[in-house]
Amino acid sequence: MAGRIRDESIAEVREATDVVALVAEYVTLRPGGGTRMKGLCPFHQEKTPSFTVDSTRRLWHCFGCSQGGDAIDFLMRQETLSFTEAVERLAHRAGIELRYEGRSAGERGSMGRKSRLVAAHAEAVEFYHRALVESPDGRNARAYLSSRGMDRAVAERFRLGWAPGRSWDALVGHLRNKGFRPEELTEAGLARTGGRGLRDAFHARVLFPIFDVAGDPVAFGGRLLDVDEGRGPKYVNTAETAIWHKGRALYALNWAKAEIVKAGFAVVVEGYTDVVACHQAGVAQAVATCGTALRAEHFKLLSRFTGKVVLSFDADAAGSTAVERGIREWIGTPEATFSAHVIVVPGVDAFRTLVAEAEPLVRWWLDRNLARHQLVTPEERRRAAQDVIPIIQGVPDYGQRTGYARYVVQRLHLDEAEYRAIVAGQAPARPQVEVKAPPRSRSPQARVECEALKFALQHPDWTAEAAERWAPDWFSTPGTVAAFTALAEAGGPGKPLEAVLEAAATETDRRFLRGLAVEAFAATENRGYADEVFRRLEELRLTRVIDQLKGTLQRMNPVERPHEYTRVFEELIALEARRRALREPRPGGDGDLPERTA
Repeated sequence: MAGRIRDESIAEVREATDVVALVAEYVTLRPGGGTRMKGLCPFHQEKTPSFTVDSTRRLWHCFGCSQGGDAIDFLMRQETLSFTEAVERLAHRAGIELRYEGRSAGERGSMGRKSRLVAAHAEAVEFYHRALVESPDGRNARAYLSSRGMDRAVAERFRLGWAPGRSWDALVGHLRNKGFRPEELTEAGLARTGGRGLRDAFHARVLFPIFDVAGDPVAFGGRLLDVDEGRGPKYVNTAETAIWHKGRALYALNWAKAEIVKAGFAVVVEGYTDVVACHQAGVAQAVATCGTALRAEHFKLLSRFTGKVVLSFDADAAGSTAVERGIREWIGTPEATFSAHVIVVPGVDAFRTLVAEAEPLVRWWLDRNLARHQLVTPEERRRAAQDVIPIIQGVPDYGQRTGYARYVVQRLHLDEAEYRAIVAGQAPARPQVEVKAPPRSRSPQARVECEALKFALQHPDWTAEAAERWAPDWFSTPGTVAAFTALAEAGGPGKPLEAVLEAAATETDRRFLRGLAVEAFAATENRGYADEVFRRLEELRLTRVIDQLKGTLQRMNPVERPHEYTRVFEELIALEARRRALREPRPGGDGDLPERTA
Protein backbone atom coordinates (compact mmCIF):
# COMPACT_ATOMS: atom_id res chain seq x y z
CA MET A 1 0.00 0.00 0.00
CA ALA A 2 1.40 3.40 -0.96
CA GLY A 3 2.67 5.35 1.99
CA ARG A 4 3.14 2.37 4.31
CA ILE A 5 6.11 2.60 6.67
CA ARG A 6 8.62 -0.12 5.90
CA ASP A 7 8.95 -2.97 8.37
CA GLU A 8 12.67 -2.35 8.87
CA SER A 9 11.94 1.26 9.86
CA ILE A 10 9.30 0.13 12.36
CA ALA A 11 11.77 -2.34 13.84
CA GLU A 12 14.38 0.43 14.06
CA VAL A 13 11.94 2.66 15.96
CA ARG A 14 11.10 -0.15 18.39
CA GLU A 15 14.79 -0.83 18.96
CA ALA A 16 15.64 2.85 19.52
CA THR A 17 12.78 3.68 21.89
CA ASP A 18 13.36 3.39 25.62
CA VAL A 19 9.92 2.20 26.69
CA VAL A 20 10.62 2.98 30.36
CA ALA A 21 11.53 6.58 29.54
CA LEU A 22 8.43 6.91 27.35
CA VAL A 23 6.03 5.50 29.93
CA ALA A 24 7.65 7.56 32.69
CA GLU A 25 6.43 10.69 30.90
CA TYR A 26 2.90 9.62 31.81
CA VAL A 27 3.26 7.31 34.82
CA THR A 28 5.28 7.51 38.04
CA LEU A 29 7.40 4.36 37.98
CA ARG A 30 9.16 2.63 40.87
CA PRO A 31 11.61 -0.30 40.80
CA GLY A 32 9.73 -3.58 40.52
CA GLY A 33 12.56 -6.10 40.64
CA GLY A 34 15.21 -6.93 38.07
CA THR A 35 14.71 -4.96 34.87
CA ARG A 36 11.09 -4.16 35.71
CA MET A 37 9.43 -0.94 36.83
CA LYS A 38 5.96 -0.69 38.34
CA GLY A 39 3.33 2.01 38.63
CA LEU A 40 -0.39 2.77 38.60
CA CYS A 41 -1.99 1.90 35.29
CA PRO A 42 -2.92 4.99 33.23
CA PHE A 43 -5.71 3.09 31.48
CA HIS A 44 -7.89 2.16 34.45
CA GLN A 45 -8.37 3.30 38.03
CA GLU A 46 -6.39 1.40 40.65
CA LYS A 47 -4.79 2.04 44.03
CA THR A 48 -2.26 -0.84 44.01
CA PRO A 49 0.27 -0.78 41.15
CA SER A 50 -0.34 -3.58 38.65
CA PHE A 51 1.28 -1.87 35.66
CA THR A 52 4.73 -3.28 34.75
CA VAL A 53 7.33 -2.05 32.27
CA ASP A 54 10.30 -4.23 31.36
CA SER A 55 13.30 -2.33 29.98
CA THR A 56 15.08 -5.41 28.67
CA ARG A 57 12.15 -6.78 26.72
CA ARG A 58 10.82 -3.33 25.81
CA LEU A 59 7.30 -4.28 26.86
CA TRP A 60 4.61 -3.06 29.24
CA HIS A 61 1.67 -4.93 30.68
CA CYS A 62 -1.08 -4.25 33.20
CA PHE A 63 -2.19 -7.25 35.24
CA GLY A 64 -5.29 -5.35 36.28
CA CYS A 65 -6.86 -4.58 32.90
CA SER A 66 -4.79 -7.00 30.75
CA GLN A 67 -3.62 -4.27 28.39
CA GLY A 68 -0.06 -4.47 27.14
CA GLY A 69 2.37 -4.15 24.27
CA ASP A 70 5.43 -2.23 23.18
CA ALA A 71 6.23 1.48 23.01
CA ILE A 72 4.14 1.95 19.86
CA ASP A 73 1.10 0.32 21.47
CA PHE A 74 1.49 2.50 24.57
CA LEU A 75 1.68 5.77 22.64
CA MET A 76 -1.26 4.79 20.41
CA ARG A 77 -3.45 4.14 23.44
CA GLN A 78 -2.22 7.01 25.59
CA GLU A 79 -2.42 9.73 22.92
CA THR A 80 -5.21 8.23 20.77
CA LEU A 81 -2.95 7.96 17.74
CA SER A 82 -3.05 5.70 14.73
CA PHE A 83 -0.23 3.19 14.29
CA THR A 84 1.42 5.40 11.66
CA GLU A 85 1.16 8.49 13.82
CA ALA A 86 2.65 6.72 16.82
CA VAL A 87 5.58 5.37 14.81
CA GLU A 88 6.23 8.81 13.31
CA ARG A 89 6.09 10.46 16.73
CA LEU A 90 8.60 7.98 18.15
CA ALA A 91 10.81 8.25 15.07
CA HIS A 92 10.95 12.02 15.46
CA ARG A 93 11.77 11.56 19.13
CA ALA A 94 14.66 9.20 18.31
CA GLY A 95 15.95 11.18 15.32
CA ILE A 96 15.14 8.37 12.88
CA GLU A 97 14.28 9.10 9.24
CA LEU A 98 11.52 6.72 8.28
CA ARG A 99 11.38 4.94 4.95
CA TYR A 100 8.08 4.40 3.20
CA GLU A 101 6.82 2.07 0.50
CA GLY A 102 5.41 3.37 -2.76
CA ARG A 103 6.84 6.90 -2.69
CA SER A 104 9.84 8.96 -1.64
CA ALA A 105 10.34 9.72 2.04
CA GLY A 106 10.13 13.45 1.36
CA GLU A 107 6.61 13.50 0.01
CA ARG A 108 4.31 15.71 2.03
CA GLY A 109 1.66 13.10 2.63
CA SER A 110 4.06 10.79 4.44
CA MET A 111 2.99 11.65 7.94
CA GLY A 112 -0.17 10.79 9.84
CA ARG A 113 -2.74 13.51 10.36
CA LYS A 114 -1.94 14.28 14.00
CA SER A 115 1.78 14.04 13.37
CA ARG A 116 1.47 16.62 10.61
CA LEU A 117 -0.27 19.01 13.01
CA VAL A 118 2.46 18.53 15.61
CA ALA A 119 5.13 19.06 12.94
CA ALA A 120 3.45 22.30 11.85
CA HIS A 121 3.46 23.53 15.45
CA ALA A 122 7.13 22.62 15.82
CA GLU A 123 7.96 24.80 12.80
CA ALA A 124 5.74 27.57 14.19
CA VAL A 125 7.48 27.49 17.57
CA GLU A 126 10.87 28.05 15.93
CA PHE A 127 9.54 30.70 13.55
CA TYR A 128 7.92 32.73 16.32
CA HIS A 129 10.92 32.30 18.62
CA ARG A 130 13.30 33.70 15.98
CA ALA A 131 10.90 36.58 15.44
CA LEU A 132 11.10 37.36 19.15
CA VAL A 133 14.85 37.19 19.68
CA GLU A 134 16.11 38.41 16.28
CA SER A 135 13.63 40.58 14.37
CA PRO A 136 13.34 44.38 14.71
CA ASP A 137 9.56 43.87 14.87
CA GLY A 138 10.02 41.99 18.15
CA ARG A 139 11.77 44.85 19.95
CA ASN A 140 8.72 45.89 21.99
CA ALA A 141 8.03 42.28 22.91
CA ARG A 142 11.59 41.87 24.17
CA ALA A 143 11.22 45.03 26.22
CA TYR A 144 7.96 43.79 27.72
CA LEU A 145 9.47 40.45 28.73
CA SER A 146 12.49 42.21 30.18
CA SER A 147 10.21 44.38 32.30
CA ARG A 148 8.70 41.15 33.68
CA GLY A 149 12.14 39.79 34.58
CA MET A 150 12.38 37.46 31.59
CA ASP A 151 15.70 37.70 29.77
CA ARG A 152 16.85 35.88 26.64
CA ALA A 153 17.81 32.78 28.62
CA VAL A 154 14.24 32.49 29.89
CA ALA A 155 12.88 33.05 26.38
CA GLU A 156 15.13 30.26 25.11
CA ARG A 157 14.17 27.88 27.90
CA PHE A 158 10.44 28.30 27.42
CA ARG A 159 10.70 28.88 23.63
CA LEU A 160 8.77 32.15 23.94
CA GLY A 161 7.84 33.82 20.67
CA TRP A 162 6.45 36.86 18.94
CA ALA A 163 3.69 36.92 16.33
CA PRO A 164 4.80 39.72 13.94
CA GLY A 165 2.69 42.84 14.03
CA ARG A 166 3.71 44.13 10.58
CA SER A 167 2.34 41.19 8.63
CA TRP A 168 -0.86 39.21 8.77
CA ASP A 169 0.41 36.10 7.00
CA ALA A 170 4.07 35.78 7.99
CA LEU A 171 3.66 32.31 9.51
CA VAL A 172 1.35 31.15 6.72
CA GLY A 173 3.97 32.00 4.13
CA HIS A 174 6.72 30.31 6.12
CA LEU A 175 4.76 27.09 6.61
CA ARG A 176 3.56 26.98 3.00
CA ASN A 177 7.21 27.12 1.96
CA LYS A 178 7.85 24.19 4.28
CA GLY A 179 5.30 22.08 2.41
CA PHE A 180 2.27 22.36 4.67
CA ARG A 181 -1.11 22.60 2.98
CA PRO A 182 -3.62 25.39 3.77
CA GLU A 183 -6.13 22.92 5.22
CA GLU A 184 -3.43 21.59 7.57
CA LEU A 185 -2.74 25.10 8.88
CA THR A 186 -6.39 25.77 9.64
CA GLU A 187 -6.87 22.32 11.15
CA ALA A 188 -3.86 22.93 13.38
CA GLY A 189 -5.33 26.25 14.56
CA LEU A 190 -2.31 28.16 13.23
CA ALA A 191 -4.26 30.03 10.55
CA ARG A 192 -7.79 31.09 9.72
CA THR A 193 -9.58 31.94 6.52
CA GLY A 194 -11.10 35.41 6.22
CA GLY A 195 -12.18 37.91 3.63
CA ARG A 196 -8.58 38.50 2.62
CA GLY A 197 -7.61 34.85 2.40
CA LEU A 198 -5.54 32.71 4.73
CA ARG A 199 -4.22 34.68 7.72
CA ASP A 200 -2.14 33.89 10.79
CA ALA A 201 -4.17 33.00 13.87
CA PHE A 202 -1.94 35.23 16.04
CA HIS A 203 -0.95 38.82 15.32
CA ALA A 204 1.17 41.21 17.41
CA ARG A 205 1.20 39.02 20.50
CA VAL A 206 3.84 37.54 22.79
CA LEU A 207 3.44 33.78 22.44
CA PHE A 208 3.80 31.04 25.02
CA PRO A 209 4.12 27.67 23.24
CA ILE A 210 2.10 24.93 24.91
CA PHE A 211 3.53 21.41 24.87
CA ASP A 212 1.74 18.19 25.70
CA VAL A 213 2.96 15.98 28.51
CA ALA A 214 5.31 14.17 26.13
CA GLY A 215 6.94 17.44 25.09
CA ASP A 216 5.37 17.92 21.65
CA PRO A 217 4.12 21.42 20.73
CA VAL A 218 0.35 21.45 20.29
CA ALA A 219 -0.87 25.04 20.83
CA PHE A 220 -0.03 28.64 21.77
CA GLY A 221 -1.18 31.16 24.32
CA GLY A 222 -0.87 34.73 23.07
CA ARG A 223 -0.73 37.96 25.12
CA LEU A 224 -1.25 41.51 23.88
CA LEU A 225 1.49 43.95 24.81
CA ASP A 226 -0.92 46.85 25.37
CA VAL A 227 -4.40 45.80 26.41
CA ASP A 228 -5.60 49.42 26.22
CA GLU A 229 -5.36 49.52 22.44
CA GLY A 230 -8.64 47.64 22.09
CA ARG A 231 -7.30 45.02 19.67
CA GLY A 232 -8.90 42.08 21.39
CA PRO A 233 -8.75 40.22 24.69
CA LYS A 234 -5.59 40.24 26.78
CA TYR A 235 -5.00 36.50 26.28
CA VAL A 236 -6.11 34.20 23.48
CA ASN A 237 -5.33 30.54 22.94
CA THR A 238 -5.20 28.27 19.94
CA ALA A 239 -8.66 27.01 19.07
CA GLU A 240 -9.22 23.38 20.05
CA THR A 241 -7.92 20.88 17.51
CA ALA A 242 -7.38 17.16 17.10
CA ILE A 243 -4.17 17.43 19.16
CA TRP A 244 -5.14 20.14 21.66
CA HIS A 245 -7.93 20.27 24.25
CA LYS A 246 -7.39 23.08 26.74
CA GLY A 247 -9.57 21.46 29.38
CA ARG A 248 -7.19 18.48 29.49
CA ALA A 249 -3.85 20.32 29.28
CA LEU A 250 -1.60 22.07 31.77
CA TYR A 251 0.98 24.63 30.71
CA ALA A 252 4.61 23.60 31.48
CA LEU A 253 3.70 20.08 32.67
CA ASN A 254 6.22 18.73 30.16
CA TRP A 255 8.98 20.54 32.10
CA ALA A 256 7.46 20.26 35.57
CA LYS A 257 6.50 16.57 35.73
CA ALA A 258 9.92 15.33 36.86
CA GLU A 259 10.10 18.09 39.48
CA ILE A 260 6.57 17.24 40.65
CA VAL A 261 7.58 13.63 41.26
CA LYS A 262 10.77 14.75 43.01
CA ALA A 263 9.03 17.32 45.23
CA GLY A 264 6.02 15.14 45.96
CA PHE A 265 3.47 17.78 45.00
CA ALA A 266 2.37 20.04 42.14
CA VAL A 267 1.68 23.77 42.30
CA VAL A 268 -1.11 25.15 40.10
CA VAL A 269 -0.92 28.91 39.44
CA GLU A 270 -3.12 31.23 37.42
CA GLY A 271 -1.28 32.06 34.21
CA TYR A 272 1.67 31.50 31.90
CA THR A 273 3.78 34.34 33.30
CA ASP A 274 3.13 33.08 36.83
CA VAL A 275 4.50 29.69 35.81
CA VAL A 276 7.63 31.23 34.32
CA ALA A 277 8.16 33.36 37.45
CA CYS A 278 7.79 30.32 39.68
CA HIS A 279 10.30 28.30 37.68
CA GLN A 280 12.72 31.22 37.84
CA ALA A 281 12.22 31.35 41.62
CA GLY A 282 13.06 27.67 41.97
CA VAL A 283 9.50 26.32 42.16
CA ALA A 284 9.92 24.13 39.10
CA GLN A 285 6.86 21.99 39.85
CA ALA A 286 4.52 24.86 38.89
CA VAL A 287 1.93 24.50 36.11
CA ALA A 288 -1.13 26.45 34.97
CA THR A 289 -4.39 25.86 33.18
CA CYS A 290 -4.55 27.10 29.61
CA GLY A 291 -7.21 29.78 29.49
CA THR A 292 -9.83 27.75 31.31
CA ALA A 293 -10.99 27.11 34.86
CA LEU A 294 -9.48 24.24 36.81
CA ARG A 295 -11.34 21.06 35.89
CA ALA A 296 -11.58 17.47 37.04
CA GLU A 297 -9.50 16.42 34.02
CA HIS A 298 -6.63 18.58 35.30
CA PHE A 299 -6.68 16.80 38.66
CA LYS A 300 -6.82 13.47 36.85
CA LEU A 301 -3.78 14.46 34.80
CA LEU A 302 -1.80 15.51 37.88
CA SER A 303 -2.71 12.30 39.72
CA ARG A 304 -0.33 10.47 37.38
CA PHE A 305 2.62 12.19 39.03
CA THR A 306 1.73 13.12 42.60
CA GLY A 307 -0.60 12.63 45.55
CA LYS A 308 -0.69 16.31 46.52
CA VAL A 309 -1.77 19.48 44.70
CA VAL A 310 -1.31 23.06 45.94
CA LEU A 311 -3.51 25.71 44.31
CA SER A 312 -2.03 29.22 44.29
CA PHE A 313 -4.11 32.21 43.27
CA ASP A 314 -4.03 35.96 43.68
CA ALA A 315 -5.61 37.54 46.73
CA ASP A 316 -8.52 39.03 44.82
CA ALA A 317 -12.10 38.08 44.04
CA ALA A 318 -11.17 36.39 40.77
CA GLY A 319 -8.56 34.26 42.51
CA SER A 320 -10.97 33.18 45.23
CA THR A 321 -13.62 32.33 42.66
CA ALA A 322 -11.12 30.20 40.78
CA VAL A 323 -10.29 28.26 43.95
CA GLU A 324 -13.98 27.73 44.70
CA ARG A 325 -14.48 26.26 41.25
CA GLY A 326 -11.40 24.13 41.79
CA ILE A 327 -12.68 22.53 44.98
CA ARG A 328 -15.91 21.44 43.32
CA GLU A 329 -13.95 19.90 40.44
CA TRP A 330 -11.57 18.18 42.85
CA ILE A 331 -14.44 16.67 44.81
CA GLY A 332 -16.00 15.45 41.57
CA THR A 333 -12.81 13.70 40.46
CA PRO A 334 -12.77 9.91 40.99
CA GLU A 335 -8.97 10.09 41.01
CA ALA A 336 -8.97 12.65 43.86
CA THR A 337 -7.39 10.26 46.35
CA PHE A 338 -4.62 12.83 46.78
CA SER A 339 -4.71 15.85 49.08
CA ALA A 340 -5.43 19.38 47.86
CA HIS A 341 -4.18 22.56 49.50
CA VAL A 342 -4.43 26.28 48.77
CA ILE A 343 -2.34 29.40 49.23
CA VAL A 344 -3.36 32.95 48.38
CA VAL A 345 -0.32 35.15 47.73
CA PRO A 346 0.28 38.72 46.57
CA GLY A 347 3.42 37.78 44.64
CA VAL A 348 6.22 35.29 44.12
CA ASP A 349 8.73 36.63 46.66
CA ALA A 350 7.46 34.58 49.61
CA PHE A 351 6.13 31.83 47.41
CA ARG A 352 8.34 28.96 48.51
CA THR A 353 7.75 29.64 52.19
CA LEU A 354 4.00 29.84 51.71
CA VAL A 355 3.89 26.62 49.67
CA ALA A 356 5.30 24.72 52.65
CA GLU A 357 2.53 26.19 54.83
CA ALA A 358 -0.31 25.71 52.37
CA GLU A 359 -3.72 25.29 53.98
CA PRO A 360 -5.87 22.25 53.13
CA LEU A 361 -8.24 23.23 50.34
CA VAL A 362 -11.42 22.12 52.11
CA ARG A 363 -10.44 23.93 55.32
CA TRP A 364 -9.86 27.13 53.34
CA TRP A 365 -13.22 26.79 51.61
CA LEU A 366 -15.05 26.13 54.90
CA ASP A 367 -13.50 29.17 56.57
CA ARG A 368 -14.37 31.36 53.59
CA ASN A 369 -17.98 30.23 53.43
CA LEU A 370 -18.64 30.22 57.16
CA ALA A 371 -17.32 33.79 57.30
CA ARG A 372 -20.15 34.87 54.97
CA HIS A 373 -22.65 34.22 57.77
CA GLN A 374 -23.22 36.35 60.87
CA LEU A 375 -23.09 33.26 63.13
CA VAL A 376 -24.81 35.14 65.96
CA THR A 377 -28.05 33.25 66.42
CA PRO A 378 -28.57 29.47 66.50
CA GLU A 379 -30.61 29.78 63.30
CA GLU A 380 -27.76 31.51 61.49
CA ARG A 381 -25.25 28.92 62.67
CA ARG A 382 -27.55 26.12 61.55
CA ARG A 383 -27.94 27.72 58.10
CA ALA A 384 -24.16 28.06 57.84
CA ALA A 385 -23.73 24.38 58.73
CA GLN A 386 -26.30 23.36 56.15
CA ASP A 387 -24.59 25.48 53.46
CA VAL A 388 -21.28 23.63 53.77
CA ILE A 389 -22.66 20.10 54.12
CA PRO A 390 -22.69 19.42 50.32
CA ILE A 391 -18.93 20.06 50.09
CA ILE A 392 -18.18 17.98 53.18
CA GLN A 393 -20.29 15.17 51.75
CA GLY A 394 -18.22 15.21 48.57
CA VAL A 395 -14.80 14.78 50.22
CA PRO A 396 -13.62 11.38 48.92
CA ASP A 397 -11.98 10.10 52.13
CA TYR A 398 -14.40 9.13 54.92
CA GLY A 399 -11.96 10.02 57.69
CA GLN A 400 -11.44 13.50 56.24
CA ARG A 401 -15.21 13.96 55.91
CA THR A 402 -15.84 13.25 59.60
CA GLY A 403 -12.87 15.43 60.56
CA TYR A 404 -14.22 18.40 58.61
CA ALA A 405 -17.68 17.82 60.04
CA ARG A 406 -16.17 17.97 63.53
CA TYR A 407 -14.34 21.17 62.57
CA VAL A 408 -17.64 22.79 61.55
CA VAL A 409 -19.28 21.72 64.81
CA GLN A 410 -16.45 23.27 66.82
CA ARG A 411 -16.48 26.49 64.79
CA LEU A 412 -20.25 26.91 65.14
CA HIS A 413 -20.57 25.62 68.71
CA LEU A 414 -23.18 23.06 67.72
CA ASP A 415 -24.26 20.35 70.11
CA GLU A 416 -23.47 16.67 69.70
CA ALA A 417 -26.87 15.87 68.22
CA GLU A 418 -26.34 18.38 65.42
CA TYR A 419 -22.88 16.97 64.86
CA ARG A 420 -24.36 13.50 64.44
CA ALA A 421 -26.89 14.97 62.02
CA ILE A 422 -24.09 16.36 59.85
CA VAL A 423 -22.31 13.02 59.87
CA ALA A 424 -25.55 11.22 59.06
CA GLY A 425 -26.13 13.65 56.22
CA GLN A 426 -22.85 12.55 54.69
CA ALA A 427 -23.67 8.89 54.72
CA PRO A 428 -26.03 8.78 51.71
CA ALA A 429 -23.54 10.78 49.66
CA ARG A 430 -20.65 8.37 50.08
CA PRO A 431 -19.45 7.54 46.59
CA GLN A 432 -20.67 4.23 45.31
CA VAL A 433 -17.59 2.51 43.99
CA GLU A 434 -17.99 -0.56 41.88
CA VAL A 435 -15.98 -3.28 43.57
CA LYS A 436 -14.68 -5.77 41.11
CA ALA A 437 -13.91 -9.23 42.36
CA PRO A 438 -10.19 -9.87 42.24
CA PRO A 439 -9.10 -12.32 39.58
CA ARG A 440 -8.99 -15.89 40.77
CA SER A 441 -5.51 -16.87 41.89
CA ARG A 442 -3.73 -19.43 39.75
CA SER A 443 -3.98 -23.06 40.75
CA PRO A 444 -0.74 -24.83 41.77
CA GLN A 445 -0.65 -26.52 38.36
CA ALA A 446 -1.22 -23.27 36.48
CA ARG A 447 1.45 -21.49 38.53
CA VAL A 448 4.09 -23.98 37.43
CA GLU A 449 2.92 -23.86 33.81
CA CYS A 450 3.04 -20.06 33.77
CA GLU A 451 6.52 -20.05 35.32
CA ALA A 452 7.72 -22.41 32.59
CA LEU A 453 6.19 -20.30 29.82
CA LYS A 454 7.69 -17.15 31.36
CA PHE A 455 11.14 -18.74 31.19
CA ALA A 456 10.48 -19.72 27.57
CA LEU A 457 9.65 -16.11 26.71
CA GLN A 458 12.10 -14.30 28.96
CA HIS A 459 15.08 -16.71 29.14
CA PRO A 460 14.91 -18.88 26.01
CA ASP A 461 18.56 -19.94 26.34
CA TRP A 462 17.73 -21.74 29.60
CA THR A 463 14.55 -23.24 28.17
CA ALA A 464 15.40 -24.55 24.69
CA GLU A 465 16.59 -28.02 25.74
CA ALA A 466 13.73 -28.69 28.15
CA ALA A 467 11.10 -27.35 25.74
CA GLU A 468 12.03 -29.90 23.07
CA ARG A 469 10.04 -32.51 25.02
CA TRP A 470 7.05 -30.30 25.77
CA ALA A 471 3.71 -30.98 24.13
CA PRO A 472 0.21 -29.54 24.55
CA ASP A 473 -0.65 -32.26 27.11
CA TRP A 474 2.04 -30.85 29.41
CA PHE A 475 -0.30 -27.91 30.03
CA SER A 476 -3.70 -28.10 31.66
CA THR A 477 -5.51 -24.73 31.33
CA PRO A 478 -6.94 -23.16 28.16
CA GLY A 479 -4.67 -20.13 28.56
CA THR A 480 -1.40 -22.04 29.00
CA VAL A 481 -2.27 -24.54 26.26
CA ALA A 482 -2.97 -21.68 23.84
CA ALA A 483 0.23 -19.89 24.88
CA PHE A 484 2.34 -23.01 24.37
CA THR A 485 0.68 -23.68 21.00
CA ALA A 486 1.49 -20.16 19.79
CA LEU A 487 5.07 -20.51 21.06
CA ALA A 488 5.51 -23.83 19.28
CA GLU A 489 4.00 -22.57 16.01
CA ALA A 490 6.36 -19.57 16.09
CA GLY A 491 9.37 -21.90 16.32
CA GLY A 492 9.86 -22.33 20.06
CA PRO A 493 11.88 -20.40 22.65
CA GLY A 494 14.19 -17.77 21.20
CA LYS A 495 11.82 -16.52 18.51
CA PRO A 496 10.81 -12.83 18.67
CA LEU A 497 7.76 -12.11 20.78
CA GLU A 498 6.14 -10.46 17.74
CA ALA A 499 6.26 -13.83 15.98
CA VAL A 500 4.71 -15.61 18.96
CA LEU A 501 1.95 -13.00 19.22
CA GLU A 502 1.24 -13.33 15.50
CA ALA A 503 0.84 -17.08 15.94
CA ALA A 504 -1.67 -16.62 18.79
CA ALA A 505 -5.25 -17.38 17.84
CA THR A 506 -7.08 -14.61 19.72
CA GLU A 507 -6.48 -11.19 21.25
CA THR A 508 -7.07 -12.77 24.68
CA ASP A 509 -4.20 -15.18 24.01
CA ARG A 510 -2.00 -12.28 22.90
CA ARG A 511 -2.73 -10.33 26.07
CA PHE A 512 -1.89 -13.40 28.15
CA LEU A 513 1.41 -13.86 26.31
CA ARG A 514 2.35 -10.20 26.65
CA GLY A 515 1.73 -10.47 30.37
CA LEU A 516 3.92 -13.57 30.69
CA ALA A 517 6.67 -11.80 28.77
CA VAL A 518 7.06 -9.13 31.47
CA GLU A 519 5.66 -10.76 34.61
CA ALA A 520 8.07 -11.21 37.51
CA PHE A 521 9.01 -14.73 38.62
CA ALA A 522 7.90 -16.33 41.89
CA ALA A 523 11.55 -16.66 42.97
CA THR A 524 14.98 -15.43 41.89
CA GLU A 525 15.18 -15.94 38.14
CA ASN A 526 18.34 -18.01 37.85
CA ARG A 527 19.23 -21.20 36.03
CA GLY A 528 18.74 -23.37 39.12
CA TYR A 529 15.20 -22.12 39.63
CA ALA A 530 14.45 -22.57 35.93
CA ASP A 531 15.56 -26.20 36.03
CA GLU A 532 13.39 -26.80 39.09
CA VAL A 533 10.37 -25.31 37.27
CA PHE A 534 10.96 -27.56 34.28
CA ARG A 535 11.28 -30.64 36.51
CA ARG A 536 8.11 -29.73 38.36
CA LEU A 537 6.26 -29.19 35.08
CA GLU A 538 7.22 -32.68 33.95
CA GLU A 539 6.40 -34.14 37.35
CA LEU A 540 2.90 -32.68 37.29
CA ARG A 541 2.35 -33.95 33.78
CA LEU A 542 3.57 -37.44 34.87
CA THR A 543 1.20 -37.35 37.86
CA ARG A 544 -1.75 -36.79 35.53
CA VAL A 545 -0.65 -39.61 33.22
CA ILE A 546 0.02 -41.95 36.17
CA ASP A 547 -3.43 -41.28 37.58
CA GLN A 548 -4.94 -42.06 34.18
CA LEU A 549 -2.97 -45.33 33.89
CA LYS A 550 -4.01 -46.39 37.38
CA GLY A 551 -7.62 -45.86 36.41
CA THR A 552 -7.08 -47.88 33.26
CA LEU A 553 -5.55 -50.80 35.22
CA GLN A 554 -8.42 -50.76 37.71
CA ARG A 555 -10.91 -51.16 34.89
CA MET A 556 -8.83 -53.81 33.07
CA ASN A 557 -9.21 -57.60 33.62
CA PRO A 558 -5.65 -59.08 33.73
CA VAL A 559 -6.97 -62.58 32.97
CA GLU A 560 -8.85 -61.55 29.83
CA ARG A 561 -6.17 -59.12 28.55
CA PRO A 562 -2.87 -60.25 30.12
CA HIS A 563 -0.50 -58.80 27.53
CA GLU A 564 -2.13 -55.35 27.49
CA TYR A 565 -2.31 -55.36 31.29
CA THR A 566 1.41 -56.16 31.52
CA ARG A 567 2.29 -53.42 29.04
CA VAL A 568 0.29 -50.76 30.90
CA PHE A 569 1.66 -51.95 34.26
CA GLU A 570 5.27 -51.76 33.03
CA GLU A 571 4.62 -48.28 31.63
CA LEU A 572 3.20 -47.24 34.99
CA ILE A 573 6.28 -48.56 36.84
CA ALA A 574 8.61 -46.67 34.49
CA LEU A 575 6.70 -43.41 34.86
CA GLU A 576 6.65 -43.69 38.65
CA ALA A 577 10.40 -44.27 38.65
CA ARG A 578 10.86 -41.15 36.54
CA ARG A 579 8.65 -39.17 38.90
CA ARG A 580 10.66 -40.32 41.92
CA ALA A 581 13.84 -39.18 40.19
CA LEU A 582 12.32 -35.77 39.52
CA ARG A 583 11.34 -35.47 43.18
CA GLU A 584 14.87 -36.05 44.49
CA PRO A 585 16.03 -32.97 46.49
CA ARG A 586 18.32 -30.61 44.64
CA PRO A 587 20.31 -27.57 45.77
CA GLY A 588 18.38 -24.32 45.50
CA GLY A 589 14.98 -25.53 46.71
CA ASP A 590 11.63 -25.01 45.06
CA GLY A 591 11.28 -21.23 45.37
CA ASP A 592 7.62 -20.34 45.52
CA LEU A 593 6.37 -23.42 43.68
CA PRO A 594 3.41 -25.30 45.16
CA GLU A 595 4.03 -28.17 47.52
CA ARG A 596 4.08 -31.65 46.07
CA THR A 597 1.26 -34.07 46.65
CA ALA A 598 1.63 -37.79 47.06
